[in-house]
Amino acid sequence: MLIYILTLLIPSSFYGLNLKLDNKFYYFLIYLFLFYLIFFIGLRHHTGGDWSAQIYEYYRAQVSFNIYTLDFRGDFLFSYLNYLVSKFYGSIYILNFLLASLLVLSVYLYSSLLSQRFITLLISFPYIFVVVGMGFNRQGMALSLILIGLYYLQKNKYFIFILYSAFSIFSHKSAIIILAISFFKFNKYFFLRIISTFLVALLTIYFVRDDLTRSYFYYVGEGVHLDSKGSVFRNFFNTIPVLILIIFYKKFLKIITEEEKQIYLFFSFYQLILLIMSFYISTFADRMTIYSLPLQLFIFSNLHSVFNPKYKIFINIIILSMYNCYFFIWIYLGQYSKVWFPYRNIIIEYILNFPVK
Repeated sequence: MLIYILTLLIPSSFYGLNLKLDNKFYYFLIYLFLFYLIFFIGLRHHTGGDWSAQIYEYYRAQVSFNIYTLDFRGDFLFSYLNYLVSKFYGSIYILNFLLASLLVLSVYLYSSLLSQRFITLLISFPYIFVVVGMGFNRQGMALSLILIGLYYLQKNKYFIFILYSAFSIFSHKSAIIILAISFFKFNKYFFLRIISTFLVALLTIYFVRDDLTRSYFYYVGEGVHLDSKGSVFRNFFNTIPVLILIIFYKKFLKIITEEEKQIYLFFSFYQLILLIMSFYISTFADRMTIYSLPLQLFIFSNLHSVFNPKYKIFINIIILSMYNCYFFIWIYLGQYSKVWFPYRNIIIEYILNFPVK
């Protein structure tokens, strides 16, 4: 548990001290932190959620994957990556290392659009890096590709955005919701946005129609009780950026482009829907809220810009303190957080000559 706390507290404290660093040393620290995160996430051993499922998926792809019989309604890109790694490298740790690299570097790439890279990395640690990166490989891959797609969307490179959106959908079918961004961005009329979003919902139903019955019983059925007790809390927490955007909307309009406005209005609308859903289908809402995380990164990285610059450090300390508290609450009260403890790393265990089974 201590390693998680130190990983968040030390960089946060370092930033809070407002040390004056030259540009080269500042980026050296950022790159060092990136390398550490990839090492921390990618070389974990029997740590994090769905570890058994990850092992099963890895070996299943090794023996049963056939590119000529792909079902394009499934998560075939993720399965194909499992197959390639198992065929040429033969290690779950290589797969996790690649996925960790993709996640960490995609967050870093996305942070280049924001005003504070280091803050973006720090607030990503509790949920994006620890929970998603070490618990949900498929959705972690999908989120990584979405972040890369959003980067190119805000660079007005629409084809590349569509390409990465397709990659994300074929990593985890739930990422199809990202298509709705296009309708928010390119439709000027609210009515057309609603109609278009409804059509995306119908497409989603078609896309995952074979899983609907199973998903119903998996998430809300009477026979199976898979309930995310912290879903409402997490969705409330993820709604805080929405409230901030609403309250300071006019101020944010002064620092964002029209393209950014459409993107983050979509994520705000999406997150409000998930908040309502969290009271009824908690696990489903909990998983789907992963795709609203770019809104958090944007709002909290740029929040200081809507206030007097002299309050920048104070605002950032409040933000970091909030995420530290959130992380501690998850550690001690999270329904499934125990599977993240103790933290184990394959390299450390090899060096210490511990048996790895």
